[in-house]
Amino acid sequence: MAEFCRNHMIPPSSFFGWRRKLAHCEAPAFVEATVAPRPAGIELRLRGGRRLLLCRGFDRELLAEALTALEAIGRQGEPGEPA
Repeated sequence: MAEFCRNHMIPPSSFFGWRRKLAHCEAPAFVEATVAPRPAGIELRLRGGRRLLLCRGFDRELLAEALTALEAIGRQGEPGEPA
């Protein structure tokens, strides 16, 4: 357990705290889970719950066109804007 916490940079107190909380749940046994690495980049959160993940080397012109199109869609139906 100590090695697992060290390798995953989890404080042992946090590990044991969660284990105590989960011990009182009607859940399956405590199991190890792995997290897939996310690609390096940034995530933009747009209006309407839209999310856009940009990875290194993205096409900036394409991004500008996509954002313009999304903003135009978002403005449709707003007061004072053409439908």
